[in-house]
Amino acid sequence: MKLTPYLLCICLLVFPMQGSAFDEMHLMRFKAINKCPNCDLSGADFRGRDMKKATLKGANLSDANLSRANLYAADLSGANLKGANLTQAKVWLVSFRGANLSGANLSELQTIRADFSNADLTDTNIEEADFSRARLCNTKTPWGIENSGCK
Repeated sequence: MKLTPYLLCICLLVFPMQGSAFDEMHLMRFKAINKCPNCDLSGADFRGRDMKKATLKGANLSDANLSRANLYAADLSGANLKGANLTQAKVWLVSFRGANLSGANLSELQTIRADFSNADLTDTNIEEADFSRARLCNTKTPWGIENSGCK
């Protein structure tokens, strides 16, 4: 049977290729309204993107590229950021409460009043990252459980 372009399009809709790990509909939703709680955006490329006040609570962003992204006042609480690249990301007033950042690249991360309470930062690359103005309450870090900023 010869596949015409029309049949090929239908086949790709019914049997999508396994190229991208994330859900395209979730990505389109996020790009349209800057909100996508509990979405699957694993492996998505947000490099250098302005994601101010994004709502990604509980989203799967594992292996996503967020390098140099502006995450000002974003809600990433409970999100899965395992293996994500956040190199030089701006995380001012961001909530990572309960997020999984294990294995993530946080080198040169710019933090101001970011909340990492109960987050998992084990096995992260934190080279030249500054957590001095971040809240690390019961946070699993490469150097053990950190409790700075707890009240």
